[in-house]
Amino acid sequence: MIDATAPKPSLWQRIKKSLFRLREYRIKIPATITPELVGRDEDVKKIERLLQQGVSVIVTGPTGIGKSFLIDKLRYPKKVLEIDDHKEFKRSLAACLVHLLGSEEEPGRQAVANLIYGTDNPDALVVKTSKESMPNLCRLLCDACGRKEYILKINDLESVTPSVVRILEMLKDHFVILTTARTVKMNNSSFLWDFEKIDLKPLSRPDSLRLFHRLTADLELQQVEWIQNKIHDTASGNPRMVMELAERIRQEPVIDAFVVDEICNNYLGRQTREIDISPVLLLLFGSLMILRYVGRETGDQELTFIGGAVLVMMMFARYFLKEGRRKGM
Repeated sequence: MIDATAPKPSLWQRIKKSLFRLREYRIKIPATITPELVGRDEDVKKIERLLQQGVSVIVTGPTGIGKSFLIDKLRYPKKVLEIDDHKEFKRSLAACLVHLLGSEEEPGRQAVANLIYGTDNPDALVVKTSKESMPNLCRLLCDACGRKEYILKINDLESVTPSVVRILEMLKDHFVILTTARTVKMNNSSFLWDFEKIDLKPLSRPDSLRLFHRLTADLELQQVEWIQNKIHDTASGNPRMVMELAERIRQEPVIDAFVVDEICNNYLGRQTREIDISPVLLLLFGSLMILRYVGRETGDQELTFIGGAVLVMMMFARYFLKEGRRKGM
C-alpha cells in the first residue's frame, strides 16, 4: 500500500539511502509440516451433502488413508456433539449431556436440567450424570435436543463392543452420526444398515505428487522428479506415509536421490503392506484337491502324485511369500 500523504524524501535522504544501504539478513527458520487435504474434494462434497440431508455416514479405509483428518476438515451443516473415545462411551455420552443441559445459549435446556437434576451447574451435572446408566443417558440425550438437530461425531468404531452397538441402535434414529473405521465386524454392524459408506481410496499419482510438493516446497531437492516418483511408489498413495517420508527427508542436510532411496528402502511403513494372496491360495488349493480326486478316480498315479506334491508345497507357500515378497519391495 502506498501512502500518498507521506512527504517526499529530501535530496540528502535519497543520497544517504543510495550510499549506505541497510544490509539484509536472511534467517532460515525450520519449517513444520502442516497437514494438507489433497485429492478428497469429491469425498468432502459428498459427505457434507449427506450430512445436510440428515443421512448418517461411515468413512472407511486402511490405516493412514486420512479418515479422521478428513472428518476434522469438514464444514458441518449442523451443530456437532463429539465422542472422542468409544472405549469410554458412557463418559463421552455424559459429557455430551452436560454440554447440552448446561448450555447458556439454550435457557430452556437449563430449565430441563433443573427439572431433572435440581441444578444447572456444570460441575454438579458431571457428578450426577456419571451415575446414570448408558441407556438412560441415551434417552436423556435424545430428550434434550430435537431429532436430527445434532451431528454425533464418533472418531473411531474399529473395536466396537456389543454394548456400544446397542447404544448406537438407540441413537442412530435421533442423531445424524458420522464415524470412521478400517473395518467393522459383521456381527456388530446392524446399526450401520442405513448408513452411507464412503470408502477412501489411495491418492492418485498426481494428487500424491501434489501433496509431496506442498510439504516440501521450501526444500532444495536434487533430482526432483526421481525423488517424487520414489516417494509415490513407496507410499502407494497413502497420505500418512507421504507426510512421514516428507518429515523424514527434512532431517537430512543434503537431499538427493541416494539419500531419498535409502530413506524409502528403510521405511518400515512400506514393509507392513503385504499382498493378500489368500483368495489365490484358496483357489489353487481347491484345484489341486480336484486334481487328486480325478487322479484317484481314473487310476492315473502320476496325476495323483503331482497333485499331492504341489499340495505339500502350497502348505509352505504362504510363509515363504510372506517373508520374501512385500508390496513395493
